[in-house]
Amino acid sequence: MAYVCASCNREFQDKDFQAALSTGSVRCTYCGGKSLFKKTPPVARVVKAV
Repeated sequence: MAYVCASCNREFQDKDFQAALSTGSVRCTYCGGKSLFKKTPPVARVVKAV
């Protein structure tokens, strides 16, 4: 699973955070930002016309 830093927009894999997840404090390794979110895969959605 991929994570993206909200401050610097760097992408990380969950294997990079295994040690940090056990301590409870997850931060970006580049900028030190606390705001990380999961990257969602591009999904095409079909919407019916009304």
